[in-house]
This record gives sequence, C-alpha cells and structure tokens, in this order.
Amino acid sequence: MIEERYELAAGRIREMRTEETVRSPFREYFREMAGFVGMLDEVRTKIADGTYQEQGIQKLAEWNRRLYQDIRTRMRPAMPIRLMRYRSWEKDMDRS
Repeated sequence: MIEERYELAAGRIREMRTEETVRSPFREYFREMAGFVGMLDEVRTKIADGTYQEQGIQKLAEWNRRLYQDIRTRMRPAMPIRLMRYRSWEKDMDRS
C-alpha cells in the first residue's frame, strides 16, 4: 500500500513538469522542484535495484553535480561574504 501511494505521488509530481494551471512566477518554481524530486526518485530507484552501487566514480560524480547544482549556483554569490566573515572570525580567534 505504501509503495502504491508513493507511485501515485511520484506520478503526480512528474505531471507538474508540464502543467499549465499555475501562473508565473510560481509555475517555473513548481517545475524546477518537480524536476528535482524526479531526480531524487531516480536515485532512489537505482539504489533500490542495486544499479547505483555498480556505477563508476565518473557517473557518481555526475549524479553529485546534478543533485547539488542548484545549491552551488545559488550559493556562489554568497560565498565571498562568508569567506570574509570566516577570515574575520579567524583573526578574532588569533587575538584571544
């Protein structure tokens, strides 16, 4: 029963990728999130059937890049600020 519900939910999320009922700018957000959840479902399926563990390091690195691409893209502008704060913190720690 749980697997059936999971498949129904996953199917509904897959439909969101092409759905037109939501207006902009929300439509693009839902499409992006549906794509991400679809990617997670793909990883889950590969882990469950054992094919994920059989993949080479290049393929696993590609999965890692795809899974974290959104975070890396959004965090890139904030990284110089975080680095500056970290360096300031290091200086404060050296003084004490």
